[in-house]
Amino acid sequence: GIRPYEEAMASGLVRRVYLTRIFAEYSCDTHWSSLDLNKFRKIRRSNNETLAELDDQIVEESGVTYQFQVYELNEE
Repeated sequence: GIRPYEEAMASGLVRRVYLTRIFAEYSCDTHWSSLDLNKFRKIRRSNNETLAELDDQIVEESGVTYQFQVYELNEE
């Protein structure tokens, strides 16, 4: 379920979020609608060549459209 993720975010210990954003609606029993990224900033993953190729790229695979995103805590 979603509870461990919500508890981790509420703990204040999370510094980075790796998110796969899926551009479709699915009938699922678990949704993370409470995810608040206001304290985070989107970053690029250019230090990893394989992942950097997918930065900001929207991918379509087997009829599913998605995008990998990484957010880092904005500690300013």
